[in-house]
Amino acid sequence: MRIVTPEYPWNVNIAEGTNVTLHNGKLYLMFSGSGVGITYTTGLAVANATGSDLTDPASWKVLNYPI
Repeated sequence: MRIVTPEYPWNVNIAEGTNVTLHNGKLYLMFSGSGVGITYTTGLAVANATGSDLTDPASWKVLNYPI
């Protein structure tokens, strides 16, 4: 299931290379937001670790800016 899609100017090309971390009941999904080079960015999506359908993209809140 695709959770993150390129949708902002800073990640218009790709959203790949995910890594998930659990902290205080939240899941933090970090992803690569552009190609290699000076335009490289890292994005973040957050979801509740319990009570959420993690395969549903609506369960994740994607920040509209890179971290």
